[in-house]
Amino acid sequence: MEKEKKNQSEFKQRQQREISELEQLTGSLEQDISTQFAEIHRYLEDKEKHLIKELRKQKEEDLRPMEENLRRIEEELASLEGKILNLCVDIEQQDSVSFLKELQRLRESYLDKGEDGEDAERGEDGEILKFPRRRYLGFRGPLLYAVWKKMKKIISPVPTSLTLDPNTAHRNLILSEELTSVRCSNRAAQVPDNPERFGTVPCVLGSEVFTSGKHYWEVGVGDKTDWALGVARKSANRKGKITLDPKGGYWAVRQRNGNEYEAFDRHSVPLTENPRNIGVFLDYEGGQVSFYNADDMSVLHIFTDTFSEKLFPFFYTGLLNEGKNAAPLKLRH
Repeated sequence: MEKEKKNQSEFKQRQQREISELEQLTGSLEQDISTQFAEIHRYLEDKEKHLIKELRKQKEEDLRPMEENLRRIEEELASLEGKILNLCVDIEQQDSVSFLKELQRLRESYLDKGEDGEDAERGEDGEILKFPRRRYLGFRGPLLYAVWKKMKKIISPVPTSLTLDPNTAHRNLILSEELTSVRCSNRAAQVPDNPERFGTVPCVLGSEVFTSGKHYWEVGVGDKTDWALGVARKSANRKGKITLDPKGGYWAVRQRNGNEYEAFDRHSVPLTENPRNIGVFLDYEGGQVSFYNADDMSVLHIFTDTFSEKLFPFFYTGLLNEGKNAAPLKLRH
């Protein structure tokens, strides 16, 4: 019983440690989530205030002359009402004969100015100031999309613009001139068999090297039926047989046979549809490599490990398969 009591006491302590670690982890993640979203909220609020400020500024510029013109119109209207009132008084105070005798003077005072004077040159709509509607069209465009495009500067990690390292490319791979896409070929290029070049499998590494921090990049796989993506450590084997798993120095996911997916810790990746763009996220200090369907950012698979070496983006094009897998892998920028 004492032995059983000791065992149960150890179980209790271990369970308490697990609970404590869970509390610490979720507390840290919750704080991180709140911090990141608070930054987005501030950015959106600032953008909203800026747009409203610009709109109101434009309104004031256009409204000021229109209101001044409205006051002039009101003054002229009041003046005309006064003249009409005076004319009515004159008509009432004089008999018809006297009024007819004074008709010429009255025409000069009230009628001729409207026909021959300065006011007649204004035209029917000459006193109406119209605001330039074209200046406001920009406030009715795709505002949210425009703001979203500019939000990239506050996103961390910002999607990395990668390039491929031709010194690591298998001799049957063809890289684009910009080093942003790669495809397999039946022809082997005459290239030196340097130590960093893949010798038997059509693979290539990215030029960028990661030793710390968080990094994210996206790769277009399109309609390819066979490919693998991920990260590789510097010491991973590149000659002879290559084992694409963490023990071999590779953290990768693969599609093969058109619709079969697996992660190279021997776990299948359940998918409802074939992703056309894959996102790869590396958290070096956090020991995490995550894969996403970049079209909707749904999680495909997550590796957890400890990193101590230099890591490189890894790309496997797959074999041609009689032309069915001839499409390239494309780095998305």
